[in-house]
Amino acid sequence: MTRPVSSRAGISKVVTGYSQTYGSAPAAAGELAFAFFGTANATAQTTPSGWGLIAGPSTSEDNAGYYFSTTGTTAPSITTSGLTPSGRYVAGMAVFKPASSGGTTTSSSSTTTSSSTTTSSPTTTSSSTTTSSSTTTSSTSTTTSTSTTTSTTLAPPPSICRSGPPGKVTKVMVTWEENENYSSVIGSSGAPYINSIASQCGLATNYDSLTHPSLPNYMEMTSAQPYDVAPWNGDRDPGGTCSTTNPSIFSQTSNWKSYVESMPSNCDMTDSGDYEARHNPAVYYSNLTDCSTNDVPFTELATDVASGSLPTISTVTPNAIDDGEDGTLSETETWLSNYLPTILAGPDYTSGRLAIIIVWDEGAGSGDVASNVPLIVLSEGTPAGSTSSLPLNDYSVTAAIDSIAGLTPLGSLRTAFNI
Repeated sequence: MTRPVSSRAGISKVVTGYSQTYGSAPAAAGELAFAFFGTANATAQTTPSGWGLIAGPSTSEDNAGYYFSTTGTTAPSITTSGLTPSGRYVAGMAVFKPASSGGTTTSSSSTTTSSSTTTSSPTTTSSSTTTSSSTTTSSTSTTTSTSTTTSTTLAPPPSICRSGPPGKVTKVMVTWEENENYSSVIGSSGAPYINSIASQCGLATNYDSLTHPSLPNYMEMTSAQPYDVAPWNGDRDPGGTCSTTNPSIFSQTSNWKSYVESMPSNCDMTDSGDYEARHNPAVYYSNLTDCSTNDVPFTELATDVASGSLPTISTVTPNAIDDGEDGTLSETETWLSNYLPTILAGPDYTSGRLAIIIVWDEGAGSGDVASNVPLIVLSEGTPAGSTSSLPLNDYSVTAAIDSIAGLTPLGSLRTAFNI
């Protein structure tokens, strides 16, 4: 096993290649590890203990996927005993660690000598979570082997947010979660997957949901108009005085779709089981002639993702367990870690067309009081690890939707900061 090291100011990369169904490749304290592995003969792939899924598993014969360590600063080993189900192979691992100063160093084993030089330019990150400027000079690498054992040097897995050129995004997907303060999610050891995507992509550190309870925030995020008055501030079901013909993101275009988990039928206005209509804002706009075709059960999402046919505007509403209202942060974490990789592997995202916004509807408290909640942005134009401290709020979500969709700004957007 060879671990060629190239160090300069910034980050050094250690890549270990595998060609067998065993091996051990832990990362030391302070390092971050990624792995690419799967199972032979299309055996069902399961995420090993201590690892989280980035993308995949693929639908190919090997069911391979990219994974990252979830155990903090030390990545778990992958050993023979850990290769379950039988036949799992480790195709490669990339370990990233802080670079030491003083130029380039090279390590070698007794059987293989490897050298690698990598030069990178600085990355410029703006205060916004959706734009970036980045320049990188490609690296050259030479490996000479004198052993009968084959060692393959592999590139690290692609980042979720690749800091590509801005301006390619033409579609936006908003996923809503429920009832958590920023401080209870970001930095929490109980939400490693959520924190991993926040650190790899864009995070708003000063985003406020404007009021309580849930319903007025959903209405404000889709219309940029205030709904902090009766009957909207009572979390009522749609109908009667709790419906509106006000303009919304749904009335601005026919190219929209809402995917709603546990909803029994299209555009359903009645609570049922874990489906809560007040988390599905489209059903409150009585002027939508296409609600019955565009407000659909969550089960339709996978087909649209796989075909690359997501609409210009889409919203995703988990059920009351998975969004955290009647469930826990751990259940929200599990749901996101199962749902999001499918979207990230779809052609709309991998082509750079799709931006994803994950936002919580409200934090702790009650009444017409704002609360600081998490908002995470994923897109090709989002610099990895970027943050924004701009004073963002419900109207900023609407502003981002209209901006990406190329629509005329709604309501109070003239005074809202765009994400």
